[in-house]
Amino acid sequence: FKHVRIPVRWSDHAAMKHPYLIEPAFARRVKQVVDWALGAELVVVVNVHHYVDMFEPGNEVPFAQHRERLAAFWRQICDLFPLNNTYTREKLVFELLNEPWGRVGAKEWNQIIAELTDVIWNQKKQARRKIMIGTPAEGCDGKTKGCVKSLYQLSLPAACTPENTIITVHNYEPIRFTHQGASWHEGAYAWIGTPWTGTAVEQRFLTDLFDSAVAWNKDKRFEMNMGEFGAYSVQVEPAHQKAWTAFNTRETERRGWSWTYWEFCLNFGAYDPYEKEWYPELIDALIPAELRE
Repeated sequence: FKHVRIPVRWSDHAAMKHPYLIEPAFARRVKQVVDWALGAELVVVVNVHHYVDMFEPGNEVPFAQHRERLAAFWRQICDLFPLNNTYTREKLVFELLNEPWGRVGAKEWNQIIAELTDVIWNQKKQARRKIMIGTPAEGCDGKTKGCVKSLYQLSLPAACTPENTIITVHNYEPIRFTHQGASWHEGAYAWIGTPWTGTAVEQRFLTDLFDSAVAWNKDKRFEMNMGEFGAYSVQVEPAHQKAWTAFNTRETERRGWSWTYWEFCLNFGAYDPYEKEWYPELIDALIPAELRE
């Protein structure tokens, strides 16, 4: 592996009133983890992850306040990770917000992108910092977020260029396969037993999806990243999980994209935290033996 994405729920560790200060102990912990990853010679992606209160339509806090709070997070993150010889643009990337949905539709997301790029590049004077921008749930099929299809919902500021911006998409298609038995998806128990064996039809569905992203990016020429992909290990057939994971990985590589598997050691994870070893099927799918350094 050459990079790691560190998902951070800043919203669970920050004040709800201006200036929305992040808990110092939590900030120190995030910095420690980032420093460990940099010490392992990994490129690091830090994001704002699962800001659920901002997204939920029924949340009691006004949406405008959450937007102000999100911008405050990024001002503090910029202070925590200044653009210097330790946190260089080559080694540390800022991902603005993971999988916006609900109150953050396409219109709101495009406005927030403009606000946050201004915070990072202008207000905090990290003009050379590379950022990562994902897609909104609006434009997806209702069961997925951050999907390839909603690339066409993005309207990026002119300041976003191939030199400073990475576009990231998530792929959990087909959802009936990747999320079979997942408790947080309505109807997912009925999907248990859904196969993925790599038939021509199954492969074509995914290659058409990825090719649509290539078409979107043809004239824009952004660096592309598959920021999440994975299948729910609790119910999926291991051989099918390996086949699907390997196909996604090789297809993103074939298109010149970077990829970040979801995730390390939980229900989708490639690593067994109890045995302290990689699951052979998944690590072989992600990085076949002949490709390992």
